[in-house]
Amino acid sequence: MYKDHETPQFWITYQAALRRYVELKIQDKHSVDDIMHEVYLKVFCYCKRFEFSCEKAGVKNLDAWIFRVCHNVIVDHHKRNSRYSYNVALEGLESPSQCDEVSTRYDPALLAELVKSLPAKYAQAVLYDAVDKLKQKEIADKLGLSLTATKSRIQRGKKMLFELYQQILQK
Repeated sequence: MYKDHETPQFWITYQAALRRYVELKIQDKHSVDDIMHEVYLKVFCYCKRFEFSCEKAGVKNLDAWIFRVCHNVIVDHHKRNSRYSYNVALEGLESPSQCDEVSTRYDPALLAELVKSLPAKYAQAVLYDAVDKLKQKEIADKLGLSLTATKSRIQRGKKMLFELYQQILQK
């Protein structure tokens, strides 16, 4: 059993590899440190509940599990930061529903223009989903479509948006 001031051996073993992984995904050094702290806390607290026994915790592959936790924390980090930068970009638009939330690595102003260039039926479905955060059933009701058709329209719209963005990046 670990005392509060001791660092568990598994963290000593994985810390350097996890840091390299996070640095590949995140450019800001301070964010890397924050993510490493968050990963440590999540892993430590979970393992402490099971007396640092992988068997008791139900973890079969410690490597894969720790890196999955790390990956999930990185995804959460991107989600938190993309909301902020996205809202700043929306200020100059005609209405708040003219942009699709994708990720911090995308230029929000460019995405707003790309959404405007989508066919109207796809743009509206994507905007309802990504910006207005409506449930797909609500979107289906607003658009007068079946739930299946709405899901397809949102998926196609996002795919079209991604393809447009990729074309611009290749120029």
